[in-house]
Amino acid sequence: MRSEVADKIEKEQAIAKDRFDKHRRLTHIYSEGDLVRIERMTFDKDRIGKSKKLMPKFHGPYRIIKVLSKDRYVVGDTPLTRKGNKRYENVVSIDKIHPWLNFRSIESENDTDTHNSGEESDIN
Repeated sequence: MRSEVADKIEKEQAIAKDRFDKHRRLTHIYSEGDLVRIERMTFDKDRIGKSKKLMPKFHGPYRIIKVLSKDRYVVGDTPLTRKGNKRYENVVSIDKIHPWLNFRSIESENDTDTHNSGEESDIN
């Protein structure tokens, strides 16, 4: 009877693992110099008792300074995120980091591709 229960437990654990892994995605590997945005973990003290619904969920851009073990990164501020003369540097885990999206660089690359190919753009 114990062996039957152990087999049933293993089978149920395998099913639970498959369910969990179905919605799991692989972590993004960052390298030094990459721009990232960081999930907001704390809120301003003057916001106590006020709605945080419309506050931005991410800060950024920050730059990856150093890659540590166990999916940890040292991030530092950029000229856009620097406040005063004090530099920001912190260790952040992979689950709080997301890639920084820069739409201007994508648009400029697309513009140069269309101009270089000799095709005329219909957008004016």
